[in-house]
Amino acid sequence: GGSHAAAICYEYPEEGAGGGGAVVSARLLGLQLRAMAAMQPGRWLESGIVGDVFGRKRDAFAQMYGKYTYMCVVGVSPEQQGQGMGGTLVQAVCAAADARAQWTYVEATSERAALLYERFGFIQLEVLQHRESAPATMLMARAPGRSSTADI
Repeated sequence: GGSHAAAICYEYPEEGAGGGGAVVSARLLGLQLRAMAAMQPGRWLESGIVGDVFGRKRDAFAQMYGKYTYMCVVGVSPEQQGQGMGGTLVQAVCAAADARAQWTYVEATSERAALLYERFGFIQLEVLQHRESAPATMLMARAPGRSSTADI
């Protein structure tokens, strides 16, 4: 039982991660926090450095486009993937951003995720590769009203 999908998003830069972001499903967030807690201290430092790079990219985007909706987490449990839940979440976030005439920004960590976002009008801005062994992260954004399913 319970929720098998989650999206966490907030307005950037005003609210920040601790602000009034919309959280769907604490269960998935709990899994993410447990994974972070399992990291070795050296990985925390490295993670912080990488986080600073992403933070600077988000700040630069805000300088260019103003306040926007930042989708910081979109996740669907493995057994529920491929059933449209991710698309439903992305569509809802995009609709909310459209209602505020805001861009939507996301950091895709897999090709599959990037393809999902592209279906909703996201374009790739940049690809960041922290190290060869780490997966590439695609910085993606979507202009207001660019949804391929604009009948919301």
